[in-house]
Amino acid sequence: MASQDQREARGSKTITSIADKAWPTIPLRRSASTRIGVGALYVFAASAWVSTALANIALGVCLLALLTQLPGEWSRIRHEPMFKLVIIAGIYLLGSTLWAMDQHPQLAAAQPGAALSWFSLWLFVVIAWWCAGNNRRVGIVLSLAFASLVISLLMGFDWRQWHAILIEARRSGIGFTAAAAGLYTATALLGWLLLARPWALDQKSRLTSSLAFVGWVAIMLWLLQIIAIAQSRTTWLALLLVGLSLAAFAGYNYRGAIKTLSQGQVFKIIIGVSIIAVCLLGFLFINDELIVRRFRVFKKIALAGWADMPLASIGVRLSLDHYGFQKLLERPLLGWGPGTAVTREFATADGFSALAKQPDLHNSFLVLLVRLGLIGGLIYLAGAVHLGRRVWQTYRRHAISHRMFLFLLGAAGLTFLASLMNFRWIHIDFRFFWLILAGVAFSYALAKRPMRLPAD
Repeated sequence: MASQDQREARGSKTITSIADKAWPTIPLRRSASTRIGVGALYVFAASAWVSTALANIALGVCLLALLTQLPGEWSRIRHEPMFKLVIIAGIYLLGSTLWAMDQHPQLAAAQPGAALSWFSLWLFVVIAWWCAGNNRRVGIVLSLAFASLVISLLMGFDWRQWHAILIEARRSGIGFTAAAAGLYTATALLGWLLLARPWALDQKSRLTSSLAFVGWVAIMLWLLQIIAIAQSRTTWLALLLVGLSLAAFAGYNYRGAIKTLSQGQVFKIIIGVSIIAVCLLGFLFINDELIVRRFRVFKKIALAGWADMPLASIGVRLSLDHYGFQKLLERPLLGWGPGTAVTREFATADGFSALAKQPDLHNSFLVLLVRLGLIGGLIYLAGAVHLGRRVWQTYRRHAISHRMFLFLLGAAGLTFLASLMNFRWIHIDFRFFWLILAGVAFSYALAKRPMRLPAD
């Protein structure tokens, strides 16, 4: 007969096995710091665009909770190259700040705050740590972030001007800049189509399935309306290019699964695609003059040289790119400092007075190089490449679903294209957007025991 100790050991092993199955992604310690960190993660996602003060506090709590786990997780952290890049970026930004303050004392006040903003882009590792590659946590984080964005858009909409905005097609960023509203809403639309679609199609009851599908379509149409209101050509082009690319990628990967769809699911997909097509055609018909006027500038650009470049829309951006490359060549290695907006500070003296009213260059990658130099640009490039490589490796191991991978890939494409035409990287609304998406993506790479998913 087994002893009492042997029976207790077998019972403990059984309980551990059950717990591992119920928590398949990563066995986090059930400590106070873990509960605090995960709770702060949810608060951060829920308040990202509703209350920036609360979101910053929650992000700080997430960081402090992670620091308390460093002693027990140090061996794991020190072998992850991304954490080394975080330290390298912090040291470089500190040196770049001190150097810029010495070179341009009149701009010294702008350097420390901007440096902190640049460094905060690396804090996605904190979000990734607490998401932990756990699909349930990731789902909650993305759902709360989506709700935060929707609430912010509703709060930012000027209901007194609803007729001018909705009927007369007056441009509005709805609480954000037009480009930012377009990017965030396009990303939300992509997530809604890819991640919420199964929920709308797979309801068991016919009544609940119909109601879920109607709600899914209604929110999809509302997001399309926001994109139309923002009138961001960058978003329109990016959404078209990314949508076609993802459709081709998904069609190749799902070519076998399409045959297994039921007639009801196929009918709902056809209805959804038809509604999108009708809305797009209707928008083009209603706003044909607006679209023609906005794209007419390309003809002017093709006929004009740099001296006669029309200082409107795309013409301004190309003139800013031309000037930005000139400033980069003056200080290619170290740049002009984290907080130096070269247009405001030097454009007039350099003979580009027409650009002095611009807050900065309109190309995020060029701003990065001009402010932090080629050395700083290489550090950020190394982080982006490593992030992309780890996500791809995770996808190849089937530890991340096809739909989630397509969403992250599409969001990266939208962000890349939007960054070519606008600079939002160190603004707080974009930083939260980046932290959530990059944190979710990197969390699957950080998971101790990534779950191997069946093909979907």
